[in-house]
Amino acid sequence: MTDQTDTGTIEIELNGKQKTLVPSLKAAKVVNGQRGFQTVLSRLSLMDFDAYVEVVAAGLGSRPAEVEDAVWKTGLPNLTEPLSQDVLLLANAGRPLSPATEG
Repeated sequence: MTDQTDTGTIEIELNGKQKTLVPSLKAAKVVNGQRGFQTVLSRLSLMDFDAYVEVVAAGLGSRPAEVEDAVWKTGLPNLTEPLSQDVLLLANAGRPLSPATEG
């Protein structure tokens, strides 16, 4: 199960285990450092493995090498939606988007 909670975190299933991606300034800087949030969203839509690993690692406060195997075993299609939501949270200072902002 993957979903966004009302606290601004994103729950993902990573290699069969529930994990919570937590927005933080540090995570935002890591993700934005990949040439901007929009570029990361594009990379996720292109199924760029390294982008998935970076977003998961940033949200978990881990190093990419610590999560890459779990990301691969989970499969990119299973992570696309929640990781895209996470990037949007990071771009919005960790706050869920308001209905007027979505869409």
